[in-house]
Amino acid sequence: APRPPSPSPKPSQPPPNIITRSLRPSPIFHRTWDATDLEPFEGNRRALFALQIEFGIEDLASVAADAVVDGSDDKGVDVVYLDDATGRAVIAQDYEAAGSKSEAPASKAAAMGQGVQWLIGKPLDQVPSRLRSAATLLRSAMADRSVGAIDIWYVHNCPESKNVHDELGAVASTLNAILTSEYPGAEVDVTFRELGSSSLEEMYRSTQVAIEVADTFDLTVTSVFETSGSQWSAVCASVPASWLVQQFTKYSESLFRVRHRLDRAV
Repeated sequence: APRPPSPSPKPSQPPPNIITRSLRPSPIFHRTWDATDLEPFEGNRRALFALQIEFGIEDLASVAADAVVDGSDDKGVDVVYLDDATGRAVIAQDYEAAGSKSEAPASKAAAMGQGVQWLIGKPLDQVPSRLRSAATLLRSAMADRSVGAIDIWYVHNCPESKNVHDELGAVASTLNAILTSEYPGAEVDVTFRELGSSSLEEMYRSTQVAIEVADTFDLTVTSVFETSGSQWSAVCASVPASWLVQQFTKYSESLFRVRHRLDRAV
């Protein structure tokens, strides 16, 4: 049966021009960043560090050897990574501003549109050699239905902006259209995310706690049952779906996310 029209791709966080974050500099973050030895991949260090945070990668240099596709004919893509354990793929662009800038170039985000076309939509024998291994890996995973999500990332050291956010949304829409055409039976969740200077640090901070949302919620419920172990106890209860919608609007995916810690010698 033909695949139904894909829903509009969604950002994995709200547009940064609408919700802004103010974070104090984290010494632990910067010590961890400085201890990350990726000299052969220095131009893509920021995107690789984001991968390490997100997926708990231990041997980052080995992953980088396969994931980095940056070069003269990369079609606007710097890093392609497939995480077998979660069924998630990441297609990323990395940008490092030499000085202070108000926002990252939106043109580099837009360029990823042609990158996703070459990775998934173009005939494989026409794909540049630099991208061909990554394209083969992605297409094979799509064919055997082992990919459930593809994330579009633009990782840089500038403040986030609406211009970049809009361009990433267009790239994700392009990817959705390609998936609908080339893999009509696949069910793949396409998201996009701008990881600027503050959000990358926030991403790291989230690995330092077991549960991302630590707020206290006051609820009135009709009934509960308790379960416990030797050093813990918990209660289970039903809550209104409308209340969950309100909390998801406030906290997004962090509401349901339990994180591993990223432990490194620093």
